[in-house]
Amino acid sequence: GLEEDTSIIFTSTDGTNWISIDPGINGVLQDIEWTGTQLLTVAENSNLLTSTDGTSWTITPTISSNGHHCVLEYQGTTLIGGGNGTILYQEN
Repeated sequence: GLEEDTSIIFTSTDGTNWISIDPGINGVLQDIEWTGTQLLTVAENSNLLTSTDGTSWTITPTISSNGHHCVLEYQGTTLIGGGNGTILYQEN
């Protein structure tokens, strides 16, 4: 069984058959974006997750201890919005 706070990502190539993926992190995933080359998602426990295929995920802790709520990439810069008015950016 799954622990209460385990994040699960579901992926499908046809929209009918779905596979569950454990990205290896506990906490709620708040947002997801496809940048054209990779998927980005943020967790309420201050992590950024990235994947090029939706199956294998890389977890990167951020410098903020505030929970994250949204993520986007614009012209090569990743932006993360979080609690208490936090805005983080990373130039790629």
